[in-house]
Amino acid sequence: MPYQNIDAAISAADFQAIKDAFATIKQKLPFLVILTVNERKATFKPTRTAFSSHNLCPAGSAYSF
Repeated sequence: MPYQNIDAAISAADFQAIKDAFATIKQKLPFLVILTVNERKATFKPTRTAFSSHNLCPAGSAYSF
């Protein structure tokens, strides 16, 4: 299946509304920060064991194995 490029158009008024919405989000949630790649790697370290135990606990309480 060939890739089809997306052809989208947005009016200037809609574009300005989107920019205003982002400005509102930044104003209301000033604690949001942008993490660097190294900061993300240091902060979030998913492992197979953590993923498995996190997802098996709810399953174990609902079903008996």
